[in-house]
Amino acid sequence: MDLTQAILLRKSRRSYKDEPIPQMQADALLRSIDELNAQSGLHIQLVTDKQAFASIRKNYGFFKNVPAYFVLAGNESDPKLHEKVGYYGELLVLEATRLGLGTCWVGSTYDKAQTKAELAEGERVVCVVSVGVAAGNDTLRERTIYSMIHTKSKKLEDLYECDETPPPAWFLSAMNAVLRAPSARNKQPVRIIYKDGKIEAATGEFQVNKIDLGIAKCHFDLECKNGFQFKNEL
Repeated sequence: MDLTQAILLRKSRRSYKDEPIPQMQADALLRSIDELNAQSGLHIQLVTDKQAFASIRKNYGFFKNVPAYFVLAGNESDPKLHEKVGYYGELLVLEATRLGLGTCWVGSTYDKAQTKAELAEGERVVCVVSVGVAAGNDTLRERTIYSMIHTKSKKLEDLYECDETPPPAWFLSAMNAVLRAPSARNKQPVRIIYKDGKIEAATGEFQVNKIDLGIAKCHFDLECKNGFQFKNEL
């Protein structure tokens, strides 16, 4: 399985088996983290600790048996910090999917005070991603949460502008990958614009939207077969 295939399989998983990540998968994740940190300048970390999700008050019962999580952190002076977190964090999420693990982007429903992170001066934690061996098929809790947050999913044509009719096949293929990108509260704020042979991505100014922007760009780049690469902007 490659990362483009992982896009099709990835789904948010909030319930995990009460067991650690198998050593082979954990080692593979650590290698990927080293590579992604070298490429991005971020300080991504894998933390094997349950305390950040142990508080019912903090996670509202949305998560169960979280054995580990990715800390997505970087220098707060970087103007592209949130976008990089989205882009490179999603590459890691898809690698975890490829390895057979479950994941879920987490913006706020975890205990920040209990989050274990080694930060250098000037660094900050942007968000975390839960990761572990998913608890079999989707649980009732997961299905309920999914139905709550996916009631207003956008259609493909709502996510792009294109000055060619019909849009090129390569562009629609990449946009279908964007359609499958996880998004905070399923708002899907990103629009991909292809005009005059140039491509750009736009979103709102909220920082959480910038994370979504990075995730969407990641999906687009992985599926795009026409030479455009948003990665070059980061």
